[in-house]
Amino acid sequence: MVRPLIAMPVRKGFTLIELLVVVAIIGILITISVPAAYSYIRKFYYASAMANARTCLSELKSAEAAGLSYTPINGCSVSADGLSCTCTVSGFAGSVICTIVDGGSVDCR
Repeated sequence: MVRPLIAMPVRKGFTLIELLVVVAIIGILITISVPAAYSYIRKFYYASAMANARTCLSELKSAEAAGLSYTPINGCSVSADGLSCTCTVSGFAGSVICTIVDGGSVDCR
């Protein structure tokens, strides 16, 4: 005797456990990646502030050599004696201030 085939019910969607596992995995990945991204952003701020300060000082010396006045780039300022430039880079990860002196010493904080 041939047994009739019984149709299995079609499963639609995901179970609650499957969704909770996926959400937990995504949460773990975010927890791991956010501090690393923050660290890279802070390194970018330091590099950007240092490059801006070097550019500011270089342009200041070029303007002085040509006998012209110099207006620093955004976020930078020139000391009253004209021997150093201070630049600030800010964002959601904080701010970095770099000062470069004519002798070449750089201080970032």
